[in-house]
Amino acid sequence: MKRIEDIKADSNNILGEWSGKEWKFEEETGLGKMKENFAIGRLGDPNFGIIVYRAQELSSEGSRLLDKSLVVRFPLLKSAASQPSKPVKK
Repeated sequence: MKRIEDIKADSNNILGEWSGKEWKFEEETGLGKMKENFAIGRLGDPNFGIIVYRAQELSSEGSRLLDKSLVVRFPLLKSAASQPSKPVKK
């Protein structure tokens, strides 16, 4: 995957306001063209992160063989990460 320009989406974006880093993979063969994008970032609400993956594949004739997206929104727990865990007593 090749690192591409950072994302800075505004609130009109389908995912809402968010910013992050993105990578892209493209491959063209005699059978068709494959594109994949992977991005990870932070939503406008600083308490949540986001992972976006998209895969697209076209046949050599131009027919769409694959077009799937996956979006994962997850909490960023600053307080939990900053506190060491306590050992479990047996």
